[in-house]
Amino acid sequence: MSDPAGFTVGVIVARRSIGGAWPAEEWRARAVLAAAPATPPWTVLAESEGETTFYAGPAFVALERGSTPHYGDNLVGTVPSLWVVLQPDGDRVAILDVTVDPYEGEGYMEGLDTIVEAVPMPLEVAAQVQDFYDRFHVETVFVKRERDKPELDVFGRRQRGPAH
Repeated sequence: MSDPAGFTVGVIVARRSIGGAWPAEEWRARAVLAAAPATPPWTVLAESEGETTFYAGPAFVALERGSTPHYGDNLVGTVPSLWVVLQPDGDRVAILDVTVDPYEGEGYMEGLDTIVEAVPMPLEVAAQVQDFYDRFHVETVFVKRERDKPELDVFGRRQRGPAH
């Protein structure tokens, strides 16, 4: 098995107070940076009333040759996106995955303890994904299989072949 192709991005998340007793806060992915900065994970980037924005850390975005049709669907969409998958981890969240594949991102939404956010794909990332798509995508042509025509007798019934 070869090493997966891909690149590392930086993930920006926000913690917002929602004022309820349980849960008292919610986490959201806010953005993905085209490259992981030298900034330490969990650095506070901004604070406003009820919300704190953090650089959560780096994440590797894997690209797989078999998923190029899905990447193509993403790239031609209205807003090409990256799906950030987070999981509560004590008083923070852990980055479980960042994916270009919209169907994989949708699949993560089935988890009860995951937070999945689609965020706009940075132009530099879109260029890398497009390059991967151009190099490895192979268009497959759908060929409809013709069925065998049944042999009918004069009354329109199938003829029975010899018993096996």
